[in-house]
Amino acid sequence: NIIELSSADMKDWMNGKELINTYGAEGFIIIKYKEDVLGCGKAAGERILNFVPKERRVEVNNILDGNKAVDED
Repeated sequence: NIIELSSADMKDWMNGKELINTYGAEGFIIIKYKEDVLGCGKAAGERILNFVPKERRVEVNNILDGNKAVDED
């Protein structure tokens, strides 16, 4: 299963929040925003559980916002 997020849901997802399952998804799913794959999650009833590692959330958020990555070492 693949679902494409709205802009608002994408921002919540990349901040580590779970989503309300308005997409009708079931089981494990691939999460996309436009042409970008953001990660995976699991639809459990009315929620989509976020499986994006905490280490990736800020970095991807910065990239999507057009900022430089935090680690420049």
